[in-house]
Formats: sequence, structure tokens, C-alpha cells
Amino acid sequence: MAGYVAHGEGPDPAEQMLALKDADLVYRACSEAFARALGFRSPHEIVGRTDKDLFPADEALQRLRADSRTILEGKSSVAPVVSPVKEKTPQDKPRLLLRKPVLDADNRVSGIELRIIHSPVAKSAGSALAPGAFNMDTLTMRADDVSVRRKPTGADFARLIEAMPHGVVIIRGARLVYANREAATMLGYPSPVALLRTGVVTSILRIDEWLKSRKGQLPVARGMAGLAERFELQGIAKDGTTLALHARAREVDWLNEKAIQISFADYTEDLLAEEMLAQSELRYRNYARAGGDFFFDTDERLQLSYVSDAMQAVFGLSERELASLTLHEIARRSQALYSDEQYWSDQMDRLLHRQPFSDFDFRWPLGENLEHVIRISAVPVFDQAGRFTGYQGSGREITHRHRHAALAEFHASHDPLTGLFNRRRFEESVRVALTTARTGEETHALCFMDLDSFKIVNDTCGHHAGDELLRQLAELFNRHVRKSDVLGRIGGDEFAILLYNCGTEEAVRLANQLRSEVENFEFFWEQQRFKVGISVGAALIDRRWDNVGSLFRAADSACYLAKDRGRNRVVVYTESKTHERVREGETHWVDQINRAIAEERITISQQPIRSLKKQGRRSVEILMRLRTRAGAIINPKAFLPAAERYGLATRLDLTVIDATLQWLAAKPDMAARELDLISINLTGPSISSEDFTGVLLGKINGSGIPARKFCFELTETAVVANLTAAKRFIHAMVQAGCRITIDNFGSGLSSFAYIRDLPVHFLKIDGMFIRDILEDPVDRAMVKAINDIGQTTGRRTIASFVENAHLLEALEALGVDYVQGYHIGEPQLVYQSAGRGA
Repeated sequence: MAGYVAHGEGPDPAEQMLALKDADLVYRACSEAFARALGFRSPHEIVGRTDKDLFPADEALQRLRADSRTILEGKSSVAPVVSPVKEKTPQDKPRLLLRKPVLDADNRVSGIELRIIHSPVAKSAGSALAPGAFNMDTLTMRADDVSVRRKPTGADFARLIEAMPHGVVIIRGARLVYANREAATMLGYPSPVALLRTGVVTSILRIDEWLKSRKGQLPVARGMAGLAERFELQGIAKDGTTLALHARAREVDWLNEKAIQISFADYTEDLLAEEMLAQSELRYRNYARAGGDFFFDTDERLQLSYVSDAMQAVFGLSERELASLTLHEIARRSQALYSDEQYWSDQMDRLLHRQPFSDFDFRWPLGENLEHVIRISAVPVFDQAGRFTGYQGSGREITHRHRHAALAEFHASHDPLTGLFNRRRFEESVRVALTTARTGEETHALCFMDLDSFKIVNDTCGHHAGDELLRQLAELFNRHVRKSDVLGRIGGDEFAILLYNCGTEEAVRLANQLRSEVENFEFFWEQQRFKVGISVGAALIDRRWDNVGSLFRAADSACYLAKDRGRNRVVVYTESKTHERVREGETHWVDQINRAIAEERITISQQPIRSLKKQGRRSVEILMRLRTRAGAIINPKAFLPAAERYGLATRLDLTVIDATLQWLAAKPDMAARELDLISINLTGPSISSEDFTGVLLGKINGSGIPARKFCFELTETAVVANLTAAKRFIHAMVQAGCRITIDNFGSGLSSFAYIRDLPVHFLKIDGMFIRDILEDPVDRAMVKAINDIGQTTGRRTIASFVENAHLLEALEALGVDYVQGYHIGEPQLVYQSAGRGA
């Protein structure tokens, strides 16, 4: 098919319904309009194929027979076009397919031109021709519709080549002899003529390098029968940029000489995108290998189709073993982590309904007495038609974290020394029992037990001996209480028992049995023998009690009375005598507190707080003390309960604050340069009072000392007991610039869910955990867990009760921020009375 030249006349070939077949009946060119007329989306679906590849067998055979006649006879023919549209409208015009032979310079048929035209319609309805009745005579007479004469130059073919979406060049030897407009545009030339001026093909295509790297010839299709092999080639743009090209090469005749036609398309952007995708996938896989998480995919049957290496390690199974499992089978082989059956049911329901699930925790057995705790999350994947195709998910092993959480949960409700319920957990049990007593017919009993002579063991043999005594007594109580009863340690040497469904007589009998067992118990420590006893106060749990606090005060009052009567006895609370004696003891302290405030005998001490992370200005804690008229110093533990009960706690707090500010005013250099933090304890009633907050801020603002130097310590119990008021106080103080410490942190870790949302700065770890971290791995784990919680949430930690160098070294190794205790520095009296500095 030689002798064709570029032709600029006539309508745009892309708008004409034109196509070209070679002598082997393979489509070599096609316009957009022709492709759409036959029901295809683009010429790409047609070019390079035959009718056998494009149409049903019967239709393809009919088309090929007509094409063969055109090739053999060298005559044009016409046939109706069967529209691919199923439903036609009256406006649709019939179309005809006109076949014309393509002649080369020697008038030999080298191919077929196919043109789809609208069929001629008679001027009257009655003269319309039936489909299939058109012939060449009719077409010849309608010269305005179509010309049946073939131009020997092949201008239509040239226009089709020009309209192709690919670049096309023809080379003879190494010289460029033809280029279409798309090739010029792709390579950055203003026109095909400008591109041809480059002269040789190596100026625009790296063919030599391609041949050298492959030691062969271009994959050129011989003749016109087969589809040329596609290969990758580098192009050279006018500005020197390298392009990545998909190319095909075919042998053609050009002006009666053999030439090579190269068609190519630019896929540089696709290549870059593929490289970026490959880099992204590699990065993802590296992250997947390096990270602690594992990843998985499933198919629509929920069978694992992809598992990462980390998943194989966590489950202890090979890739093949995991690939044989479904998510349902994994769930069946797992063990529920929580006792809540609804939790497991909810997860299975999400799988059933192909819903996303998050943080599904379960135990996976690895072998005898071995298991991993695993957490997985996944999202469902759907195709464009909305069909479920599987899950994509991730997971991780959380065995270590789960053990820490279980340990924290246990210590949140249990006393670490004895393993009994702690005070908070015991109070919860009593609260439930009180509810049943107030709403039903049940009656229960509460017994407080205070050890007699415990201080002798502690003072004589030390804390280790005292702790061992408490552990042995806890075991003794456990052996003799009923299975239905609840036993707890509610203080240093104080225990309590909740007796379910128990009247007064039964409670006294059971309490006396325990008292007798303790009385007969002997404690041995380093060849020393000790006898101890217990004083028991009992209170009946019935409808008369408004709350747990009043019930506890009643049992405590009865226990106080038992000790007052000579110890080692059981006293049942009654409204008359017991209450009267307890009130006498409490009112004694009320009088003492009022006199001490009036006579300026409320004093303060300061104890240093040392930073383990950085050296700098020192910090101190201000401690309240009561000085008797005889000069003795009383610890606030002795009188604060009575002060809180009778509304004197806030007055004491303000007295301490006044004393602290006067002490600092007397030492301005110390306040300005030496001290970084001044920590002051506040009681629960103070932080619950809105008036107190305003008064306190007024005193700080009037002192001239920056608010950031003041830190207020609030016990965890006081914060949780009145969380709303505590939040209000904390936010007000933080907004003013002060800092906040949660004191005794760790005795109630279950409340951390509330405390973590408060803007506190320090967590002071409960001293009962600090004291034995050298010998007790559980206490050490608790201190580490609390410190980790503080570090994770941006809070600094303070360890109290640091009494020796070994404890200090252990705490430093655990990463605690600050330490305080007798080894760091004992409390020093710094202020004797109001208006006088020490």
C-alpha cells in the first residue's frame, strides 16, 4: 500500500466512519466514529484484529467473504450495517458499509477501505428502497453522498494515519521518511515536517541501544498477517527528555521499497506511577516487617488469602497452615478473653453481616499451658458492583499488655500485701449489700477488726515482720470465714468482714470465733514470739442507713469502743452508748483543733523532693503539724478524721496556707531563687468548696510569688469521691498557673479512667508499693506500671517513702522522676506560729 501522501482536504477523518484493512483482512487503521458505529469504545479494540476476533462466527464469516470478493475482484461493494443498539428510534437512519479496494502505485489491490455511510432515501415514502436492495449503480448516481472512484494517491488512508492516537514514523534504512502529527506532538516538535528534519531515526528513538542490549533485530512483523510484538523503547524529546514508549514495528512498502513502520505510545507517566507504587509497596512491606503489627487478607469466604510473617510468628503456624483457616475457624479455636458472653456474640455477629470490627481480643492456644493474647481489627472490602470480596485487617499480640492490665486490675481491687479486697473494692461490696437491705428483706452485718499490739511487732522487729504478721492473719481469717462472706483489708492494721444474710446474734458469734482464733495465734519472728488480739466493732446492715459512709462510721465507732473498753472484744453498734463514747473522742479533738488554731499552734514542716532527671532548684512539700501546749508535735493523721467530720478541715488548710505564705515572705530570696516547687496538701472538703477556690487564688495572687511555684496535692480518694467538684477546682488552679499532684496514686487504679482526663502534672505513687519493691516483684511491677502510665500521659511521677539508698537506686532504674522520703531528707519544722518565722 505505497504511494500514499498526506492530504489535508475533506472533513476531519476522526468524524468520518472510516477503516482500513490490509490484504490479509487485518484492520490497520480505524477512526473513532467507525469504531463507535460498530459498538466498540475506541479504535484500540479493533486495530490489529480480524473480524473473527471481533464478531460472532456467522457474522464474521459473512464479513470475511465480502472482503475476500473485494480483494479478488478489485471491485467496490455495499451491504447494510447491523446496528449494535438493541432498541432503535424512528429517527435512526439506516447505514451502509461501503467496501473499496485500495490500490498501490502499480494498481495492485493492497487492502480494503471500509466506509460507513447513511443510506440514500427516496424523496417520497413510497419510493424508499428496502434494506439490502442498494447496489453500486444506486451509489454511483448519488455522487453527493459517496464517490465510488478510488484515488490512486490514497489520501483517505493518510488522513486515517494522521488521526491515529499513537505516534507513527516510517523509516527506510536509518532515515525518517514519514511521521504523523501525534508523533511530533509526543516528542515535542511543532509539526511532522520539523520532526522529519532531524533526519535519522536515532535522533528521536534509541534503537541502537535497544539492539545492542538485546543483540538482535527489532521484532518486526513480516507481511500484514500477524499482530506485531510490542516492545519497550526509549524516545528522545526535542528538549532532551527521555520518554518511555510502548512500540510495535511492521514491515511496509514505501514508494515501492521496503520500509519499517514504528507505532508507539508514551507511557512515561505510567512507568513513574508504577515505580512509585513499587516503592510504596516495598515501603509498606518493610514497615510491615519492622512493625509490631501483623497483616492479613481474606477472600469472600473469610479464608485467609494473605498473611504477613509477623502473623505466622504470633499464631505459631506456617503460612500454609494459616491459609487453610477462615476467621470463623480461628474464632472456634480461640478462647474468650472476657467473661462477657455478649462481647463474643457481638464480634461473631459482625463477621456474619460482613461489618467492620475493631479490637477483637481473644486467647490463642500455642501448646501446653502456653497461649498468646491477640487483638485483631479488620474492614470489609467490596468491589465496584458492591459485592463483598473479603476482609483486610491487622492485629498484634497483646499478651504482655494484657498481663499488665490484669495485674493492674487486680491491684485496683486487692491489697497487694495480703491479697484481700482493698478498701475501695470492699466498700463497693458493702454498697451492694446496703442496697439489697434497703429494698428487700435481707439483713447483713459489717465487722471492723483492729489489731491489738501490732505496733509492738513493728517497733520491735521492723516493717518486714509487721507485713508478715498481716499476711499470716489474712490467711487465718480466710480459713475461718464463710465462703459467702467478703473479707478486706481497709487500713494499715485494720480488716473488715461483710457477713451476708446475717443477724446480730450470728454476727457476734462469728466475730467471737475470729477473735478467739487470733487470741490463740502465735507469731514467730527471729526466735521471738508474739501474741496479738483484735478488737471488733459490728454494725447491722438494715434499712436505717442512708449511705455507706454512715454505716462505716458506725462500725468504726463500735470498734473504737471495743478498744476503749480494754481491747480483744466484740462490740455491737447501738445508737446510744457507742455513739456517745465515740462522739466524746471526736469532740475532744474538735476542741483541741480550735484551741490550736486560736493559739497559733498549727505549725508547718518542709520535706525535700529530689529530681532524678535533672539538677536545678529544689522542691519541698509543706506538712501540717499540731503543737500541744507542752510542746509535743502531733501528726495530722490523729486529728484530721475528726476535723473533716466536723467541718474544720478547710479552716486547717487555710491556716497552713497562711503559715506557708508568711514563711516565704520572710525568706524572699529563697522563694524567688532557690525553690522551684512548693507542694501543699489539701483535704477533700476544701477542694469541694467553691468559696475555698476563690479565697486560695486571692491569697496566691496577693503573695507576689508566681503561681507556677505552687503545687497542690489532692488524694486520689478525695478526687474520685467528688469528681465534679474536683474537676472544677483543678481546672481553676491550672488556669491560674498552679500545678496539681494526685497523692497516694495506685491504691485505686480503677479510677484512672477518670483521673487521666484531668490536667494534673504529678502522680505520687502510694508508699505501700515503694517500700518493698526490692523484695516483692509484684510491688516492683506495680511501680513500673504506674510510672509507665505517667510517662505515657505526659505526667511526672514522685515516689514517696524512700528510706534507703537501695530503694533510691531501684527507683532511678525504673525511671521515676522525683523521690521523697527519710533517705532524701526528714521533715524540718520551719514555722512555729502565726506571725513568727523560723
